Amino acid sequence: MRTKTTLMLLLVIVYIAIRTVSSGFYTHLRSPYCGFAEAFKIIDIEFGTPAEEVIEHLVREGILPGRRGFQLLLFLSPPSRFIKAGEYKFDLSLSPLRVYQKLIMGEVFYHPLTIPEGKDLWDIAELVEKEGFCARSDFLKAVHRSDLVRQWDHQADDLEGYLYPDTYMLTKGAKPPTVVEMMVKRFQEVFDEELREECVRMGFSVREIVTLSSMIEKETSIPEEKPIISAVFLNRLHRGMLLQCDPTLIYALKMASLYQGNIRRRDFEFDSPYNTYRYEGLPPGPIANPGRESLMAALHPADSDYLYFVSKNNGEHHFSRSLREHQQAVVRYQKKYPRTAKRGGK
Repeated sequence: MRTKTTLMLLLVIVYIAIRTVSSGFYTHLRSPYCGFAEAFKIIDIEFGTPAEEVIEHLVREGILPGRRGFQLLLFLSPPSRFIKAGEYKFDLSLSPLRVYQKLIMGEVFYHPLTIPEGKDLWDIAELVEKEGFCARSDFLKAVHRSDLVRQWDHQADDLEGYLYPDTYMLTKGAKPPTVVEMMVKRFQEVFDEELREECVRMGFSVREIVTLSSMIEKETSIPEEKPIISAVFLNRLHRGMLLQCDPTLIYALKMASLYQGNIRRRDFEFDSPYNTYRYEGLPPGPIANPGRESLMAALHPADSDYLYFVSKNNGEHHFSRSLREHQQAVVRYQKKYPRTAKRGGK
């Protein structure tokens, strides 16, 4: 009888101990913890790093209060649930269980990459390298994925014009082809099939409208001016006039690695189909990557008979209908006749 009573007591004690330990373990796993003084911590877990090394690193950086609870979670996890490689940002007090979920679900940290309107391939490549995503040369190799736009632009041999300016959230080590695909996909979303069909109704190809849009983008950042500049270029096209767009000449020089930061007198004779001071019509392709406002301006030009415009040197432009009026505006705003005015102006 005494033996039976003793056994029962032992079972009760063991039960209470198990409940106490499990309760304490449960509380430990769900208790928020922050052992670092900084505003946030970035933890980079490389592919193939052993779990024990990851745990040690998390403890050392003050993400976890200790090893054992996290070790047990991993031990009890099925094979399909494992720590994902990548960068993780910790800026709040998190419980060991929440840290475990974050790493198992691969909730990696995303870096913003902002591409402003009007940047060309070389500008974007430099920006991507500067922000630490990839080498400039690797990005420039990736932009020759013309197959991404071949369904609406059969002439493209690179993606100039189709890398939509926006803010993209990228993981560390994002591959250039992945970044490029994201930008082209965003272009497709903005310049959708309906707008691409509108190009055809206007009598232009998608490539021609994007080319016109890129010229508009480079000429002005003022939304109200974009449809007017669109009208100027289209009016000149319809009259068979040279477009005489400085940004196209700059682009031609950049293609030949000859641009030094300003246009020189001899540059106006530079032999390139992108030089709209020598060749009629639109250049062969886009000279930058336009935003939505410029794309819409190309599709919906202002109802205007302007043929010229000149900078007021304050970001705005003066528009003229005749060469004489334009030359007077050049004298007024530029103080002297620039070379472009002698050639008929913009």
